[in-house]
Amino acid sequence: QSGAEVIALMHRLNHELGTTFIVVTHDSAVARKTDRILIMRDGRIVHEHTVGTPFEEDLAAFRRSGLGQAILAGDEAVLARFGSDERAALRRLLEGVT
Repeated sequence: QSGAEVIALMHRLNHELGTTFIVVTHDSAVARKTDRILIMRDGRIVHEHTVGTPFEEDLAAFRRSGLGQAILAGDEAVLARFGSDERAALRRLLEGVT
């Protein structure tokens, strides 16, 4: 079965039986179908959030990326790639994401 089919079965069992599942995956498409995501590094939880829409998830990942962090920090070398309107829009977009 595909990851999506397995997750769909788990959702059904959760609703019918009240069973909780823990899914360990490196597949972000599978992770997005869950209710909550814990990101671990070296055996420690480094990020935790509930799952939103795919756009929100992608935007949150972009905010955590090196480029997103550079934009938020005002890194001039990075910001020089964008026009002033783009800079302002990116900053507003990233500041509104948790």
